[in-house]
Amino acid sequence: LRILPGPDSSTAHRPVAVKSTAKPPDTAIHQQAVCCKCVPDSCEIPTDTPDWSIHGLWPNYKNGSYPQFCDGVPRKFDVSLIKTIEVTLRRMWPNLYPTKTAESFWKHEWEKHGTCAQNLGNLSSELLYFKTCVNLKRLDIIEAAFYVAEIVPRTEPHLLEDIRGALKKELSNGMHVQINCLTDKKTRQILLGDVRMCIDKSFRPIDCPHSKDLQPAVYIQGHPPPLPSFKVFPLLFLSSDSLNFRFMRRL
Repeated sequence: LRILPGPDSSTAHRPVAVKSTAKPPDTAIHQQAVCCKCVPDSCEIPTDTPDWSIHGLWPNYKNGSYPQFCDGVPRKFDVSLIKTIEVTLRRMWPNLYPTKTAESFWKHEWEKHGTCAQNLGNLSSELLYFKTCVNLKRLDIIEAAFYVAEIVPRTEPHLLEDIRGALKKELSNGMHVQINCLTDKKTRQILLGDVRMCIDKSFRPIDCPHSKDLQPAVYIQGHPPPLPSFKVFPLLFLSSDSLNFRFMRRL
């Protein structure tokens, strides 16, 4: 899943600095404001969408790799099959490409990832895949987690451990979550890009693999956001004490 932040309106959509001493992991929740901050000419946040938005629900192997473009039924995306939840999807699962439709994003997520999840009953159809992802209700929990932990925009850095701790407490029942960062090409700021929570086949939170458990090519490259011109910050370097991170909110 991918999601964007914004606990309270008085401070919403401003940056929050974060200092890191930890390494990030793997299940996606994505911050729209950061994405558009990094590629302002190629990104647009749709109106009436929450600060955090869904990116996707991705089947993964234990070693950090993942299947893709499987022989699902249907193998090709059919928007008519999700008409009953289309309004909800447009709000919670928008496409940040200004020249692309939301349907094109859903098509990508279904054909690349959803088709590989159909062996699970709750994900056995295109409708169930999208409905289950939406019903996980992680967007509100993330916003609440940051609000309770007072992780709000300010000039001083927030420790990455504080962000991770807030998410583990409120979002993942104490399980290890993954945090992925992006670099603003203009300011060179390192921004919190997405949060990823790992779940088992019963949709219960489990520990995401630590980067030390993954092959270098997996945790350095990660899963780039579906937007052009992003420079994904190498997750390997998140163990450095000297790095500052910022948590963006929409302006």
